[in-house]
Amino acid sequence: MSLNRVISLESWDYRPSSFRHRERPNLDHGDNASAEEREENDSFSNARTRLAQVRPADSQNSVRRKLSFNPAAGPPWTHATVDDDGDDDDDNDDDQDEECQRSLLSISDDDSALMPNDTGSDGSDTLAAFEIPRWKRIAQVTVAVLNCLLSAGVIFGYAALKPILVEEGVYRNRCSKEELDRGESLCYNQDLRLNFMFTLSAVATNISALPVGSILDTFGPRFSGSIGSILIALGSLCLALASLLPFDTYVAGFFLLALGGPFVFISAFQLSNTFPTHSGLILAILTGAFDSSSAIFLLFRILHGGFFTLRNLFLMYLIVPAVILASQILLMPSTSYKTAGELIQQKEDVIAENATDGPPEGSLSRMKARRSNSVWGVLHMASALQQIRSPYFILMTSFAILQMLRINYFIASIGLQYESLLSSPQLANHLNHLFDLFLPLAGIVAIPFTGLILDRASTVTAVATLVCFSTLVGILGCIPHSLLAAYANVTLFTLYRPFCYASISDYAAKVFGFQTFGKVYGLMICLAGLGNFLQLPLDILTMKLFRRDPIPVNILLTIVVFVAGGILVLFVWWRGRERMGIVDVVVENGELGGVHSVRHAPSRKRRSRREIGRSVDLGEDDSDGGPSERDRLLTASHREDGNGSACVYLV
Repeated sequence: MSLNRVISLESWDYRPSSFRHRERPNLDHGDNASAEEREENDSFSNARTRLAQVRPADSQNSVRRKLSFNPAAGPPWTHATVDDDGDDDDDNDDDQDEECQRSLLSISDDDSALMPNDTGSDGSDTLAAFEIPRWKRIAQVTVAVLNCLLSAGVIFGYAALKPILVEEGVYRNRCSKEELDRGESLCYNQDLRLNFMFTLSAVATNISALPVGSILDTFGPRFSGSIGSILIALGSLCLALASLLPFDTYVAGFFLLALGGPFVFISAFQLSNTFPTHSGLILAILTGAFDSSSAIFLLFRILHGGFFTLRNLFLMYLIVPAVILASQILLMPSTSYKTAGELIQQKEDVIAENATDGPPEGSLSRMKARRSNSVWGVLHMASALQQIRSPYFILMTSFAILQMLRINYFIASIGLQYESLLSSPQLANHLNHLFDLFLPLAGIVAIPFTGLILDRASTVTAVATLVCFSTLVGILGCIPHSLLAAYANVTLFTLYRPFCYASISDYAAKVFGFQTFGKVYGLMICLAGLGNFLQLPLDILTMKLFRRDPIPVNILLTIVVFVAGGILVLFVWWRGRERMGIVDVVVENGELGGVHSVRHAPSRKRRSRREIGRSVDLGEDDSDGGPSERDRLLTASHREDGNGSACVYLV
């Protein structure tokens, strides 16, 4: 589980939701302007009067809108992120005016009008980075990275902890008399129980993404981080005292460790906005810390022996949740940071938009960059319910379920797999040690190339790379009696794991957007976590049906993952190609595709959104009656600037 490469969204121009799809009326209605358009424009005169009263004197200074970065932030499940078209909803004008007035109350009359005082869902003021001293922001990011490094994903170091559990006789009572007489160090039922402990914890880590995001959005990062520290402390106590208690607390302790990690990890995401120009780097470092936290159990394995028993190691580990709780109370912000941005650049952009008849250079470069990623924003304006019913969600979720099942199955069974593949317990033990070392290091090593691929390549290229990478790892895991293939498999797998998690979250951010990110991505990871329960049947198949031969199960997983990934790649490529054709038509239309000023051309015929939609015949509605992707591409393109100029932006 990982939430990587998510950049906060910000908008430079403040436009109340009731004005998003309304065209600014011409000062002089031309003779050829329809009566219907004039009536529609006049219906919002009262709202425009209110807007004018609170605007700063300098009309070129637009108000910047800060959007919450909290993963669960956004509209309800059935509400779109952008108001639906309301051309014929005159009965709702009063409600829209009231909504506009409420939105405008957050704008102050002094210079801070450039930054509205947004409030979180709990009513507390949101936090802008420039309000906090630089040294404190650096300290917050540093401490957050250390907290994630020490606690966020420790359960994924299970491969290093398992030999300690076996050595101390955990679940040894589940072995049969025959197995004990043969002197087997790890018996069948014992191995199943230990693997179930990890499987349940991996599921908990994934499915907790959805509730953790909701708690974070409701109560703030400090509360969420504190909850995580308490859960980690309880888990450590359960594991430390398990041998003294008359009932089994190993599963409960490992489960609590898994549940506490996401609370600490996800609550740290908003700190990427402490330095907005480096938010991507901060997120990559946080994710690298999450992946590297598996080294904690590797350290346990190195220290284990003598005084450092399993009980004493986990009692010493209680220092970590205590430090996390203290840092949350004394240092971390109680509310999430919002993207501050650069206000000077904002002003220059607004002046450039209002002063030129064509799109400024920056807009053109952004258009080209966005056009290169053909599925960027494809469902940004859809509701969360529409998004989870789309093929984009269904196909990626299916792929994510299979990927996480395969990843966690390999982590739990690497020792047994290579004991069979290499026919040597010594070599298998050596590879297990190597894997324990590489797994945390790869979380850091993979940061540069992961960021390079996700930032520079299109979504379809990134997903295709992921599928090819996955297939190669699967093939290497099916080659018996080859030490070279084993080394290559372990090395590539440890690099592939963080890239896989980052690619899934990056796909969700680009396709579904940020306002529904917590709901949609959280549900995706939740379902993927439930898929980890299939590890137990796979263990039974390997141990019983195939007599400890992992090759049949590895072949099955490789084929299924390749088919699911191939379908996803083909779908994204096809829809991206189709959407690029739509964008080309929109750009060539003349009124769309750039920023056009009509301030000095009052006699130019104004075309309504319906006429523009008819002039570019782009078609069908969604099956649920909502606006289709193509309709949203056109209707969401209209915007208004602060000086009465009609501006059209390429989506």
